[in-house]
Amino acid sequence: MNKILVDGGKRLSGDVIIGGSKNAALPILFGGIVTGGTCVFSGLPRVSDVLRTLEILKCLGARICFLSGGDVRVDYSTVRSCAPPAHLCSSIRGSTYLLGAMLTRFGRAELPGAGGCDFGSRPIDQHLMGFERMGAVARSRGERVLIEAPSGLYGAPIALSMPSVGATANLMIAATLAKGETVIENAAAEPHVKALADFLICAGARISGVGSDRITVVGVSELHGARNRIIPDMIEAGTYLCAGVACGGPVRVSPVCPDHLGALLDAFTAMG
Repeated sequence: MNKILVDGGKRLSGDVIIGGSKNAALPILFGGIVTGGTCVFSGLPRVSDVLRTLEILKCLGARICFLSGGDVRVDYSTVRSCAPPAHLCSSIRGSTYLLGAMLTRFGRAELPGAGGCDFGSRPIDQHLMGFERMGAVARSRGERVLIEAPSGLYGAPIALSMPSVGATANLMIAATLAKGETVIENAAAEPHVKALADFLICAGARISGVGSDRITVVGVSELHGARNRIIPDMIEAGTYLCAGVACGGPVRVSPVCPDHLGALLDAFTAMG
């Protein structure tokens, strides 16, 4: 599709149902690998990245069942492989979350190259730096990355050079079963980072400080399966709200988390 034509000039109104956040769903789905149990997810958005993520998990050995009502059950206990298929990993950027999950579960992680939307260069050097601080050895050749921690991971202080969502999430996943305490400084504070932490905590992880720039993870001996409802997509909600404001409204969107839309709602209030 080269262009989109919009026949404008019409007043918009009505109700819109907001789907689950893809940015929350991907790290949660991949992070489930470290639980080694069965997890049930509600509100997963049926978008290509999520469907590819489920396909990657299936290729790694997970058992996936689509339940009535739209829930998805994933049995991670059957995951055996730590070499995901290249053709699927290259299609989504979120496949980088496999690094922390597989390294923690198997002591080894191999990623053939992450793809996804073309937003310019988004290197994973912060991810690798953090893994190495925790005792892993990382090697790369081209886009292929191999990380090994045969003696396991150890808690460590990690200072990110920028508040990267991906690095924060990946290191948080890896730290859940590491020996000792991991402190991530300059951590990202986005809602989907908190959503991942909430899921891991429900699975038995010990995580504090989420929402601030300093996250502390105390490693535990094991995790277990959990239920999780994916948070509503704040970008989708904000887009429809803006459309309603710009085109006359009234537009009602649900479900939403008002805390995730604070700046936008404040701007609307200031506009009257």
